[in-house]
Amino acid sequence: MEITNTTETNFVRFFGRNTRMKVLDFLIENDRTSWNTTEIMYNAKVGHTCLLDVLRDLLEQGIIKIDKKKYTMNKSNKFTKALYSIYNEINKSYINKILKEDKKNATTNK
Repeated sequence: MEITNTTETNFVRFFGRNTRMKVLDFLIENDRTSWNTTEIMYNAKVGHTCLLDVLRDLLEQGIIKIDKKKYTMNKSNKFTKALYSIYNEINKSYINKILKEDKKNATTNK
């Protein structure tokens, strides 16, 4: 399954464009589905070897889980819960920043 999203998310903007962040970002954004390595590699735009290393680390930490060769976020893990919380706070922060800028621009353009 292909997800065609070319925009960079706030999460990746905040933490940087490394393989780990791109994979986490993709799995968090698309957490209602399980994904195989090819799908993650293609959609997160990461290399296969780096992806396997990241997936192994995330599995060891319990942040993701695997079932029938498909990966998904492990929502019962305390670190995963913290990641979701951070993810949501980053999004709120960016939204508030945009709203403040829009309000400032609206006031300035009067």
